[in-house]
Amino acid sequence: MEAVDSTGHRRTLRTRYVLACDGGSSPLRRRQGLSMDDLEFDQPWLVVDLLLRPGAGAELPRTNVQYCETARPSTFIVGPGNHRRWEFMINSDERPEDVSDPDFIRTLLSRWLAPGDYDLWRAATYRFHALVLRQWRTQRMFFLGDAAYMTPPFLAQGMCQGIRDASNLMWKLALHLRNGTCEGLLDT
Repeated sequence: MEAVDSTGHRRTLRTRYVLACDGGSSPLRRRQGLSMDDLEFDQPWLVVDLLLRPGAGAELPRTNVQYCETARPSTFIVGPGNHRRWEFMINSDERPEDVSDPDFIRTLLSRWLAPGDYDLWRAATYRFHALVLRQWRTQRMFFLGDAAYMTPPFLAQGMCQGIRDASNLMWKLALHLRNGTCEGLLDT
């Protein structure tokens, strides 16, 4: 396999197996020409990160919450320190660029916080599109995490599943490489 480092230097690497953990746009998946099945969940969402000001947020939930409200489902996530995150579904009559406006965000957050309670750190829109790779292995290359499937990243499930994928594959690779276990185990 050929790799290019951050300075543009090319190197040839030799390995028995490659784990493609290169994200949702996976260049390795595209290079292999692998296709994904669409699970027909395709929605735009707004993710808002903020920093609570001193003394603010005492009334907020102490744990992560999924608000399953039909008008606008949302998620609240407790981050480290004074970091809090909200994820809001963007409704069909709204445009991502409009819901990213700080005034619109203040309106969304007004249910939980007054504008003086926080500093807006980041707001970004994402397309939550559920896709699954039809073939998770090709020859000696395995696809893990978002390179193999994409799920809406509610409560970090994409990252958590990628970690579970790696854990699941590592014991199988170790058993195969150390004990010569049937390579078919690697297809499970």
